[in-house]
Amino acid sequence: MKIELVKGDIFFISCDAIVNPTDVKLSGSGGLDRELRRRAGEEVDRQCAGLRKEMKPGGTVVTSGGFLPVRWILHTAAPDCGRETGESYELLKKCWMDLLLAAAKQKGIRHLAVPLVGTGSGGYTLHSPWYGDSLCSRTAAAVFSAIAEFPCCYPYARMPEKITLVCSSEEKYQSMERARKWIFGKGLSKRERICGSLLGGAIGDALGYPVEFQDAGHSWIHEYIPDPKTGMALISDDTQMTLFTACGVLWGYSRSCMKGIGGDIWHYIGFAYDDWLKTQNPDGRKQKMPVSWIRNIPQLNARRAPGNTCLSALEAGGGSIEKPINNSKGCGGIMRIAPVALYGGAHHHWDKKYNARACAETAALTHGHPLGWLPAAALGNILYDIMQNFSLAYAIEDTLLLLREMYGEYPETRRLTERIKLAMSLAAMDGYTSSVNLMAEFEVTERLGKGWTGEEALAVGLFSAAACLGRGFDQCVWNAVGHEGDSDSTASIAGQIWGAYMGEGSLHDKWLKNLELKEVIREIADDLTNDCRMSEYGTYYDAAWVRKYLSGEDGSHLPGPGEDAPHVFVQRPWEEKIDAKEKESSGCKVDFRLLPNPAEKTLEILSNTGPNPWMGRVRRRWDEWGNPIEMEFVTSYAARNFQERVVRQIREDPALRSILE
Repeated sequence: MKIELVKGDIFFISCDAIVNPTDVKLSGSGGLDRELRRRAGEEVDRQCAGLRKEMKPGGTVVTSGGFLPVRWILHTAAPDCGRETGESYELLKKCWMDLLLAAAKQKGIRHLAVPLVGTGSGGYTLHSPWYGDSLCSRTAAAVFSAIAEFPCCYPYARMPEKITLVCSSEEKYQSMERARKWIFGKGLSKRERICGSLLGGAIGDALGYPVEFQDAGHSWIHEYIPDPKTGMALISDDTQMTLFTACGVLWGYSRSCMKGIGGDIWHYIGFAYDDWLKTQNPDGRKQKMPVSWIRNIPQLNARRAPGNTCLSALEAGGGSIEKPINNSKGCGGIMRIAPVALYGGAHHHWDKKYNARACAETAALTHGHPLGWLPAAALGNILYDIMQNFSLAYAIEDTLLLLREMYGEYPETRRLTERIKLAMSLAAMDGYTSSVNLMAEFEVTERLGKGWTGEEALAVGLFSAAACLGRGFDQCVWNAVGHEGDSDSTASIAGQIWGAYMGEGSLHDKWLKNLELKEVIREIADDLTNDCRMSEYGTYYDAAWVRKYLSGEDGSHLPGPGEDAPHVFVQRPWEEKIDAKEKESSGCKVDFRLLPNPAEKTLEILSNTGPNPWMGRVRRRWDEWGNPIEMEFVTSYAARNFQERVVRQIREDPALRSILE
């Protein structure tokens, strides 16, 4: 989707539909509303009169374009700023969300022209700064964030290909242009961001791991300290657990795609953490079920200073926010959650509130204190916003808002937000010094902490990434490692943020050359990018994906290419294309009947006898315009000529045929 910002008259924009800001009664009395009714003609007035009803702010109705050179007019009830309280301007943001949803439901809108809804009689101004930032107003933040986040909230809605925001004056245009530059970041692909984040985190981890437990004043680290035996830069438990987090996410979502079994994502991650626990303590408690294909990699079966809190909590079965397993607020909860936010933000499988909760619950599996899992929610939202192409500055401000909205009842939330604000204020001072050691220059360790707890690790990592955006990746990880404290966790967090924001291309080859498991990290990044493309009733089959994320390399409990494996036929309506194996086989003497189901536009197949009681089902696929595409037959090899018999019965029964026409 392309967002265009123009100055001028909306009536001269060539598009499919325009938006008319009106009131809740469709009265046509406002400035732009009155002028649009005059130009569109009496036909639009008559249609509005027929639709006239009391709408809520954000409500939208659609009429024809009348005499205007557009196909449709979307009349939306603009919110009133005087009736809203608080700083978030959530009512305006929701209005734009509802407006885009109405445009998505109207077939054929590929180009939508929208005035700045709410800035007229609604009373919203483009001059009030958003959280003290003079470059962006709250109104502009609500508009741009609604457009950017709409695909996450409505992943199956058909967005217009182009949205033109029309500013009525030069002043409004300049305000919106400044806001756009501040809100949106670099346009990178999701693969660049995911791979950059995972590799950046691993580089920071490997750089800081050898000096993690050194006391005050360890030297400025400019290069890896290689392992004496292998010569490689070894990763620690931070990257190990991050990779197991990714496996848990992919296993959980693949399971829901292929088996129709779905649950909260952190439950699946808990299974993957059991795999990690087994690699660290083979004689520990009995494992539930192995799910991670990486569990047999030798480097991931090595103990790399695993946190005692993580080990003991997982041995005890793990906890949650509601039922904390302990009172720990260590950084072991935050350093591993990046794949949750990267994956969710890349594919819009969940919105930002669920994402924040998923990251928090993932951390709460092992760390029960609010400052053990609240920083995980904060880092998760920052990475999620970056995946939506928001700038780092916007992502941080949005995170402060989200923390207050979701977890404002916790007193620890205030402490965390103050630590984040302090980190960003220190990062804003980097232009006042030419020193490369920003940690010592601004006394970061004394002000933000050593990184042993969750909020300290987030603050130090965030400072390192934000302060060094103009200095390069080397400066970012050098500063994150060169402080007194938990060097690998803070550097890993800094690398995750930097890599997601700047992409894989910003990482120099010198860091990747001797990095341990870099190919495994890239493979998992590719899998997070590509996602599970199979479905329970689809025809696409990826054997490698099944081995990795549905069977954990052991496919004994999954249907394979044997006699009882499910087989899918896809056939265009009324075209008889029988699989060769079906033609060669003998007929199956199983009675069945087809039941029309008009509500679901499907035919349900009920079998009466036979070794496999559920013989299959017939589904009709529909495209985004509501037109039939194909019929899908799901059968088993035991049925043999089942597909041919279904087609024959549909042809012979007018009632069944009518349901698909």
